[in-house]
Parts: sequence; C-alpha cells; structure tokens
Amino acid sequence: MSTDKCFSILRNRALPLRNFLSYNDPFECLPEFSSYADLLPVFSASNERQREEMIVKQLDVIGKRYKISENQLAEIKKGIFTSSFLKFAPLSIASIFAIGASISSLFGSHSRKNDENETALKIELFLSKFIPNLMNLYTSCFTVEKGNILMWSHYANSHKGIVMGFDTSNKPFTEGQMKEMTYSDKRFDFSIQNYMNTADMENLMTALLTSKGNDWKYEKEHRLIYNIKKNKEKIVWRDKHNNPHVKLDEDCIKCIYIGRRTPEIDKQNLRTILIENNLDSKIKLCDVKLSRTGYKIVF
Repeated sequence: MSTDKCFSILRNRALPLRNFLSYNDPFECLPEFSSYADLLPVFSASNERQREEMIVKQLDVIGKRYKISENQLAEIKKGIFTSSFLKFAPLSIASIFAIGASISSLFGSHSRKNDENETALKIELFLSKFIPNLMNLYTSCFTVEKGNILMWSHYANSHKGIVMGFDTSNKPFTEGQMKEMTYSDKRFDFSIQNYMNTADMENLMTALLTSKGNDWKYEKEHRLIYNIKKNKEKIVWRDKHNNPHVKLDEDCIKCIYIGRRTPEIDKQNLRTILIENNLDSKIKLCDVKLSRTGYKIVF
C-alpha cells in the first residue's frame, strides 16, 4: 500500500473496507450473463439525475425491443419516478432493473428459447435478491506473498510504499470470513437453485466475491468478507467515498516492510506515528533490499 494509507490505518487503528464496485477489476462480481454489464454503470452513478437518465434509456430499449406502446411505457416510467426508488443509495436502483427484467420476461416469453428465459430470470433474481444482500458485504484484500515485485509496483506506489503484515487471529478478521481467491479463465455462473434458501444465497455471495480471472493469480489473494450491517458499531469512520473503516485490535499489525524507494521523510514520519501511538514496541520494521542476483527482493 501507499505510505499515506499506512499512516491512516495506524493513526485511526482502523482497517479500510470497500464494496465490489470500487475495485480496479471491472469484472468483480460480474456473473456469466452479459446483460448485467450494461446495468453496472447505474449502480455507481454519481447523482440522482444521472441515474434517472440511464434508467430512462434502459426502459426505452426494453420498450422498443418488446414493442411496448408509448402510453404503457410512460406509465411504467411514471410509476418508477414517483416512487421512492431514486431516494435510495445507488445500489438500490437494482430493484428498478428487476422490474425491467420482469417486463422483458412478460413481453418476450412467447418468442424466447428456454435458455433465454432462464437468463432473464437469473438477471431478475440477481438484481432483486442478490444485489440488496451484497450491499451489506464489504471486503479488504490481502496477499500471502510479501515479496512479489509486481505487487510492490502496482499497489505500493512503485516500491515507494510499504507492505503491512497482519495477524488474522485478531479482530476484525475474526468477525468476518477470510477466504482464499479462486482463479479461472471462465466467468462465474450460478444456478437458479442458488436462490432456494438463505444458506444457498450466502454461499453464492461468498463464491462470487472470491472469484477472479486467471490474470490475477500472481496476487495470491485472500479476501476478508465483512458484513457491515451486523457490525455497525465497529465502524470508526467513513472516507469521502463513504467506505467504512472498522476497528483494528491493538495486536493485529505485526510488521511493516519499507519499500526500496520509500522516501526518507516517509520513513521518519512512520517511526514518529508508531511512537506517538505507542506502537513502536509492538510493530517490527523491516527494510526491503534488492537481491545481488536475479530479480528478487530480500528483507
């Protein structure tokens, strides 16, 4: 991570969490039906007007495809925009698209093949049941490989940042689930049966949150899945993107590895923060060096 992120974690004694929309991989939680990709931008729209424009555009596409009359379509839009849907958080707009999927099924069922009907049902279930539950789950990403040069380049500001080592037997890790990522060359898909009961739904959410493409395999990622709804009292603060930061146990951070290019002023600031927060005797500092042979770094 960057030194700024490290300083924030140390000062606030809090671990930052994010939902799937804010990760750098656009395929995060994107199942194997392409129609959902067209709806994804709505979930992250920056304001109500932008979301409304997207929804109108989507409904117009549905209306044209299934030859819904202008009067019928106008009534549908009126019903949506006079409801309280748009007052909710962006992800709650999923409910509107569930309606859209229902309309698609209603007007297109007579001419659709079975697999098309199942896809429409998957989209409806995904948006109306899965997304609202997924909204409560936030994650934080970790690796078991502290010496990966690509990770240092991509996430630690081109070796000018740090790597922080955590003991996952402490909170908040024990309040959530630590899961190893699964990598594949195929996108995640699910069966309609995944929605039969609560346990199936939870298993589906965990599976989707821990699925990534093979290109990410080098990260050797483990992911903390944290239900923020069940742990509201553990939130220390929220950043400008409304991402929650949850309380860290005092013994959670064990070591900090300082990058090969980390500026001296950042090293000094790090030591000062540790002393000011009475952490200098609890957290071990290690310098990163370049190996004299091969493309490796040593600690």
